[in-house]
Amino acid sequence: MDLKHICFSFLAVFYFSFNSFAQEPTKVQEQIKEHLDQALRYKEIALYGESMGELNQVIQLAKEHELKEEVIRASISKSELFRLTENFDRGIDILSGLKNTKQYPKLHVQKLGRLAALYSENGSLPISLARDSVKAFTQEAMEIAVRLNLKEEEAGLRNVIGFSQNRERKFDIALDNLQKAVDLYAEVGDQQNKLGAQINILDLYTSMDDHQKTDSLYPLLVKKIENSDWFSMQSKLYAIIAIRYRSTHEKIKELEWSDKAHQATVNYIRTINSNQMASFKVIHDTELFKNESKQKSNALERQKGRTQRLLLFISVLILIVVIVILIFFRERKLKGKLDTTVHDLNLMNTKYQVLIIESNHRIKNNLQMIISMLEFTKKGLGKSDTEIIQSMSGKIQTISALHKYLYVDVHNEHVDLNIYFSEILRHYKNIGFTYVVNKSICSTSIRSERIVYFGLILNEMLSNTLEHGRANDLVVELTVEESNGHYSFNYSDGSRHDENAREGTGMTLIRQLAGRVKARDYTMFPETGTYQFNFDADKID
Repeated sequence: MDLKHICFSFLAVFYFSFNSFAQEPTKVQEQIKEHLDQALRYKEIALYGESMGELNQVIQLAKEHELKEEVIRASISKSELFRLTENFDRGIDILSGLKNTKQYPKLHVQKLGRLAALYSENGSLPISLARDSVKAFTQEAMEIAVRLNLKEEEAGLRNVIGFSQNRERKFDIALDNLQKAVDLYAEVGDQQNKLGAQINILDLYTSMDDHQKTDSLYPLLVKKIENSDWFSMQSKLYAIIAIRYRSTHEKIKELEWSDKAHQATVNYIRTINSNQMASFKVIHDTELFKNESKQKSNALERQKGRTQRLLLFISVLILIVVIVILIFFRERKLKGKLDTTVHDLNLMNTKYQVLIIESNHRIKNNLQMIISMLEFTKKGLGKSDTEIIQSMSGKIQTISALHKYLYVDVHNEHVDLNIYFSEILRHYKNIGFTYVVNKSICSTSIRSERIVYFGLILNEMLSNTLEHGRANDLVVELTVEESNGHYSFNYSDGSRHDENAREGTGMTLIRQLAGRVKARDYTMFPETGTYQFNFDADKID
């Protein structure tokens, strides 16, 4: 190889090196965008712990590269997660700690809006402080949005303020704000939010009992929305129309629109379930490529490390430069193939994670809706029918409590038995369980697929207490104790059961469920309503 080729190779290596350094900021921006998008997907399916983790990575990356605007944006999103999880004080602390946000007007307006929401929903604050704070934040945000012509932000503020003013029966100023919100949404081309603001105007007319305006507006809104897939907005619109006819005692029309609202809700649930089922295939395919993706990612990282070390010696020996060039082109080709493979596998892995998160959230929501329907059906029924429905509701709530635990805080395959039992007992208190429960449960971690049977066991025992308990001052003793690595379960309500109860449906079900949790030494004492068995906890890897 002559000097000309060596010089060309030398320059080529440095060109690609400098090009790599120049692309570094772009890679950081891409990483930040990926984390923000993933955080948004987690938030949409209410997996707030995972969403918080993605935002924390954004903040860390942004601070390392002094991207202040991204730090502010991610911090505002974190405060919104704390609002959704009712951790208002932490959300307020995060936003209060953001300094010099006024140099980013749009983000500053968003920050003020989040602060207003946090103060408005924080029930632990004095009413006057919360009211004055909300007013100050919204006024400042509105002034900035109007002054800087931030139409989308102004529209959102006016829509929220108008909705609140309607609830305060300040109809004139509420209508003015809502109408301006409609006009602004139309200017920015946001048809869905425009329709939402118009529905709020219809709600205002209904609150005013202005049937003439209500009857002239709602047909226009129905025409716009009836053939769309905005089922949640359809449900809200049809429910408002039903209220309008309820106020004039037109029962047939009220029932007609109530039925449409219900059907829209059903369509919404069906859409969710269809999407959920379609995602099951993604789980299977992603699992096949998961390990391969990890191996190739590790191989790629090792190759990057070798390439970087080789580049350090380029300026020392021309001969090494030539060798590095040959290796570089070979590795660059391999890197391209691996990048393509890793990208495809990461995409499938992301879909897998979203599905797992969405599954817990959707299952919990669907079960809660079924419980609500059962509670509604219970009204007006006899005692026998009410007890049957209440028993069904309790079993469904037992399963729902597990999925609530899995998505509200963290996604974990192990569940603390004490937390899970507390959720079930809270449900029974909500439906009128008046007996005192003395609970003493040691810290015990159980796998999610196994703990649901513990919940069904407790549910069946509580149902038996409601059925057989007679004294108003009855006390239920519930304990889980640990001894030498083994655990004992004890439940007693002091009520007397029939001697034939051991062969009854309820007792048979409890015995079968105890078998599902691999219980040992299961015993039932009908004279005192006592159940006992031993079991082992699951090991945490």
